[in-house]
Amino acid sequence: MARKVPATMATQHPDNACSPYWMADASESFSDFSARLSSHGTRVPFKFVGGRFVTTFKEPEEAFRCYSDLGCEEYLWDWEGKHADESVVEKLYERYLDYFRKKPLGRELTLSFRIPNVWKETNYRLAHAFVSILSANDFAHDNEMFEPPIVETYLPMTTSADQLIYVREKYEHIARAFQELKPSGPVSIDVVPLVEEVELMMDADRIAADYIRMCKEKRMPVSCLSKEDMRVWFARSDPAMNAGMIPAILSIKVGMSNLSKLSGKTGVTFHPMIGVGCLCFRGGLSPDSVQYFIREYPGMRTVTLQSAFRYDYPQTKVTKAVAKLNTSLGVSQAIEIEDAEVEKIKKLITIFSDEYRKTVEALTDDINAIAAFVPERRERKLHTGVFGYARNIGKKKLPRAIKFTAAFYSLGVPCEFIGTGRGILEARKTGLLETLERNYTNLHLDLETAGRYLNKENLKALSERDPAYAKIALDVELVEDYLGTELGPRTPDDFLHRNITSNILLLYLDGKDISEDVVRAGEIRRSLG
Repeated sequence: MARKVPATMATQHPDNACSPYWMADASESFSDFSARLSSHGTRVPFKFVGGRFVTTFKEPEEAFRCYSDLGCEEYLWDWEGKHADESVVEKLYERYLDYFRKKPLGRELTLSFRIPNVWKETNYRLAHAFVSILSANDFAHDNEMFEPPIVETYLPMTTSADQLIYVREKYEHIARAFQELKPSGPVSIDVVPLVEEVELMMDADRIAADYIRMCKEKRMPVSCLSKEDMRVWFARSDPAMNAGMIPAILSIKVGMSNLSKLSGKTGVTFHPMIGVGCLCFRGGLSPDSVQYFIREYPGMRTVTLQSAFRYDYPQTKVTKAVAKLNTSLGVSQAIEIEDAEVEKIKKLITIFSDEYRKTVEALTDDINAIAAFVPERRERKLHTGVFGYARNIGKKKLPRAIKFTAAFYSLGVPCEFIGTGRGILEARKTGLLETLERNYTNLHLDLETAGRYLNKENLKALSERDPAYAKIALDVELVEDYLGTELGPRTPDDFLHRNITSNILLLYLDGKDISEDVVRAGEIRRSLG
């Protein structure tokens, strides 16, 4: 079967401020919700605000809605760091069999698993995911659906090709054992690398080249579906959180360029993917920014549509945006960057990431304290990101990228500016500013967009309290000088957002609960973080 590469992948990333449009109990209170689940023996340990919490029970319906209502071509079933329903295919086919007979999973639509990384999480959860894939195939056959429903998996935090081979071989081992019980399939699956570090994203071609070589040595096809193509997923949120927005963007550009060059050498076609949120810091893809995003990333084949994209905008606008992405992605080719330009980009990455990391390190107490007030939206397992710093200055624990971003935005201090002004100043001094502008098309637009949510009064008050914020205030001044415009609210909603963030800071400094205002601000900017 020839591969149909999906353009739009709905994910379970919990960045939505508003309720999912399809939830009948969107106005259900926490006490009612907790009592209802407790009657079934389910404990509710999660912070819950206004009926916006999507339980694992509701995620099969969410997948169906993303396909049928919004037009998404792929849905990511997430096993990494969260609870996952192992019988998702059975539930989808039992509830919506007529729909999936017309648009079968594995052919017209894609359901893919983001599997646990066995080098980071316990091994048994990977086995659960594999058995779920095989059981789903049996259930599909019993219902005369003869395409394997799940044929692709994503390995988070991939660092080397041998990890991909290891996972693939482990799956095949379990599949052979499963065959002894009942002839089943698929006998092999694709394992797509999800690369999440700035340095590794630039070297994604090395991982891909090693994988292609190992597949040939083991006489395995590069892809189980169409033999000579390969998807590679670039993260966007975690690299920005760990190194800053500009290093994250530049490293992806280099990574895509290197994959394009490798394609010419190997004959393997690469389909780059990117995991993006709505706010500029986490990717800047919203229903309002599709045309700008496509302009920024020529050659990108698949994008994630996270919860805020789907639920914090009017449904009609969302469906139009999804349709535009489905027809526009993959039309253009990735830009190949010359080696000399790559070296300049690497210098820029060092400049911006150094300033960013030093500033964020000093603010971890505030970040974690405010992030604790950001509401849960999914049944996640306990997980804390690790913030690694260069120059042997140790490690700092931070929340996940969504809560990290929400914390800064809730203070009226968009994290897009951290280190950016000082980085631009240094880039200008070293003659690298043109290189930055040449490789970051939407630089001006993104900074001006983020600047609408800037609360200068808050930043001034915070600067008097902590010198790390004074450095961000300097960043803002330098960015304004670079752009030739003053940053701050522009629309009535922007001014309302500023007023709410002022209230958040006053309550936070007084040791009071800021949860309600954190959500209200997220509703206005159409994303928690």
